[in-house]
Amino acid sequence: MESNINVLLTSAGRRVALSSLLLKSIQDLIPHARLVTADQYPSLSAACRIIQDESILPNIREDNYADSLKALVDREAIGLVIPTIDPELNIYSKFKRNRHIEGTQFLISESSLIERCIEKQASELLFSEIGIQTPLQFSEWPGYPVFARPNEGSGSIHAQVVLSKMQFDWLKEDARNFVFTQYLNPETYSSYTIDLYYQKGQLISMVPRKRVEVRAGEISKGLTDKGLVYDIMLPKLRTLTGADGPIGVQIFMSDSGEVYGIEVNPRFCGGYPLTHASGAHFTEWLIRDKFLHEELSFFDGWEHNKMLLRYDADLFF
Repeated sequence: MESNINVLLTSAGRRVALSSLLLKSIQDLIPHARLVTADQYPSLSAACRIIQDESILPNIREDNYADSLKALVDREAIGLVIPTIDPELNIYSKFKRNRHIEGTQFLISESSLIERCIEKQASELLFSEIGIQTPLQFSEWPGYPVFARPNEGSGSIHAQVVLSKMQFDWLKEDARNFVFTQYLNPETYSSYTIDLYYQKGQLISMVPRKRVEVRAGEISKGLTDKGLVYDIMLPKLRTLTGADGPIGVQIFMSDSGEVYGIEVNPRFCGGYPLTHASGAHFTEWLIRDKFLHEELSFFDGWEHNKMLLRYDADLFF
């Protein structure tokens, strides 16, 4: 057993459900370990306040971030760092590749995969290799609605439907480098996030979640689905080179089974608690995988049509 046994969840923010599920899995499997939650402002983080084992980390874009993370890892005997936002992935990938922090693991896939996931245009080739088409891209206004999103965006921030040439031309000059693609009408196509857990490129479990309603880029109402979407996607995702740990794949699918790949997020996605509630316990598997060094078996015994209805809760201090 490693001397560094504690787990660190970074950018904890309002990820109360994920933090609580991680804490339970840690307590069940390595009860002498702790879950440490970190945020730029822990006193304003619901997850940090509820877990009550918090630390400060500066904004990931600050020059002192790497040194601050290393100091925190050393001080708290962190054996595993779990990222929650896209900007952390490339930085942690470099730490992992260069062994910047000895004795500490990062719950991320290989850098070769991360780089292809983060940039929206590069992910097109990844979907092509998996055998999934992607929406058509446009460099000029096609004369009908298109969908625009920043090339390296996250959480649907600034993503929008473009309804006019004026709006198209304005976004084209924007410094956020928008990508313009075919608009998939929600009356025809349903949106899914597929939660996957990989162990060294081999799929351990796959749970598609239908995004019935979305708020600020995250699911607010959803259903697990072991129907057509599962049958279509499972053979395509059995293996994924460089994949390790949790990954989310977002697709659109029509009732007839026409699938378009949208993006790949090589981290826990916001709707993961629904996947966990259905029976696919990624938080348990990551402890068995990274600390207990167990070889995991494929699991498909999760519950179909499990529903999530998300709401806001108040905390007072």
